[in-house]
Order: sequence, then structure tokens, then C-alpha cells
Amino acid sequence: MKTTVLAIAAFLIAPFASAIPQCDTVDGPSETLVPEGDTQAFLTGVNISLLLALTPSTFPEEQINAVTASCTLGSFVSDEIQYSAFVSSSGSPPIWATDSDESRIAFLAIAPPPKVATEWYYRTGGKGSLQFENPPIYVAAITDGDSRDVYAFYHSLPSDEQIIELFEAALAGDQKRLLRFDTKSNKMEITSRPKDW
Repeated sequence: MKTTVLAIAAFLIAPFASAIPQCDTVDGPSETLVPEGDTQAFLTGVNISLLLALTPSTFPEEQINAVTASCTLGSFVSDEIQYSAFVSSSGSPPIWATDSDESRIAFLAIAPPPKVATEWYYRTGGKGSLQFENPPIYVAAITDGDSRDVYAFYHSLPSDEQIIELFEAALAGDQKRLLRFDTKSNKMEITSRPKDW
């Protein structure tokens, strides 16, 4: 299995190629990530994973604008607003959805597993790059100014139907938000009990 490299200096994620869809549909649903063992240690790892996956504050808009080729997953209506969903094979985010004004972006980001992120941080002090062979996790979030509202963590790439349903519900306010991550302070605010994730 190829190694995933996370370059902390630029907060960029360059995952192994097989983790990103090549404009093909994903049929099987993915299981969501839930806290394991020590909840505080798990949440510390989640914060470090989000620091690597959701920063800088221009993410994911800059990355989406840089995509030269993407496939359309289709469109959907949420809270009476039409959104278009896309898939890209060029990096993170691999899937996103925007309205016509691009005022809100629902997206799936690629992140290191919390335990891997924690081990890397304590070993390096958060400096340098993170390399790991474990499969990444996927973070479903929505932009909100400098904050990112996080709605799910997946062990693998979710199916097209699964992620569109989550985007639809989250954009309409019908999906439970797990936490809010601030891209300026690099801190997260837990908004639902981790044991209910």
C-alpha cells in the first residue's frame, strides 16, 4: 500500500491514489467513525486530524477552484436551494457540493486517523510531514465563514447516495452537527456528545 503524505507546512494532503474516486460511482456505504477507548485522547486526535485536513481557512474553496477536471455527481435541492455535487481525482476534497452563488460548500475532506495524528504530533511537535500507511478517514463538513461544521467521520469513501443524503440534510439543518472547527484558532467546539456520534 502506498504511503499517504501530509505536509504540515502548507497543510496539504496528498493521499495515495487508490483513496480517491476516478469519476466512478461508489456504491457501498461507509461506516462512521466513533470514539474508541479514552474519549479525551480520541478527541485530541480528532482535533489534530482536523488541523491537518481543514486548514488553511481558504480550504476547500482554493482547492476546488484549482481543480481542472471533475465529474458531476448530479444536483439536489436542500432547504429550497439547488446544489450541484462534484467528484475530483486530483486531491482533497474528493467530493463537494455548492449552490449557484458558491456561498456555502458542503465537502468531504481527507484526514489521518486520530490515533495516527496524535502519535505524529507527540513525536514531532507538529513539525514536518506526516507519513502513514493506514487508510485515511473522510470528514463531511460545511463551510461557515472561518468555521467548518463537521457532520460525520467515515472510515472509507462513502457511497454517492450516502454522502448526497448527508449533504442534503446538513445543508437544511436536519443533520446533527458533531462539532465546529475554527480555521483561525485551529480549535474545535464539540456540539454533540461523542458517544452519540
